[in-house]
Amino acid sequence: MLLLTVSVHAQEDDKPLPWIVKLNVPQLIDMTNFPVVQLSLERKINSEWSVIAEGGVQCYDDRIKPDTVFYSPRGFKVNVELRAYLLKIINPERFHKEGGLFVGIQPFYRYNQFSEEVSYFKEEADTAPKDSLTERIEYNDSFGARRKVFGVNLTVGHQRYFWKRFVMEPSLAVGYAYRKVTNINRSYDPIKDNSTFNHDLSQMEYRATSESNGSTFNFTINFRIGYSF
Repeated sequence: MLLLTVSVHAQEDDKPLPWIVKLNVPQLIDMTNFPVVQLSLERKINSEWSVIAEGGVQCYDDRIKPDTVFYSPRGFKVNVELRAYLLKIINPERFHKEGGLFVGIQPFYRYNQFSEEVSYFKEEADTAPKDSLTERIEYNDSFGARRKVFGVNLTVGHQRYFWKRFVMEPSLAVGYAYRKVTNINRSYDPIKDNSTFNHDLSQMEYRATSESNGSTFNFTINFRIGYSF
C-alpha cells in the first residue's frame, strides 16, 4: 500500500502543468517602440500545442518631455499566439520533456500616444547658394502623435523548465506590420525639412509622423521568465 501511494504521488508530480504565467523582460526597456509591463498566460492544450494571450501597459515614458504637451504618454500592446512544439511533434518518444523548440503564429496590435519635439532647418536655407545672405535658422516644433500598429509575426524560440515549475523562454518574432500615425499641431515636414537629429538610427522622429504610415517589417526580441501551475 505504501509503495502504491508513493507511485501515485510520483505520477502526479510528473504530470505536466497546463498553465504558465510569464513576464516579457525586454519589453520593460523597449526603446524602439515604447516600454510596457507585459505579461502572458500560456495554456498547454497538450504537450505539442498551446495557445497564448499576452498584453502590456506602458509603465513610463522614455522620451524627453517637450515644452508643449498635446497628449499625455500612454499605450498598450496585445497579441495572441498559436504555438507548436516542433520536436515533440516530430519525435515525441525522444523529446518527452516539457517545453523545447517551438514555432508559432502571432497576430498583434499596439497603440500609443505621445508628444514629440523636433529641431530642424528649412530646406530653402540648405539649398541656397553659398554666397547668399540667407540665414540658416533653426526651428523647434512640438506636436502630438497617436500611433496604431497591427500585423502578424512568425515566432521561434526555446522553452526550458528549471526548478520544476519555473520557465525560461528566449524567442524571436519577425513579420509584417502596418503603421497608422495621426498628428496634431505639426509644422515639421520630414520630407522637406532637415532634422538636426541626424543620427536617429531607430527613426523615432520619422515614425512619429504621418508620413511613416504604411507597411513595414516587424522584428522583436523576447525573453520571458515564467511560473507553471
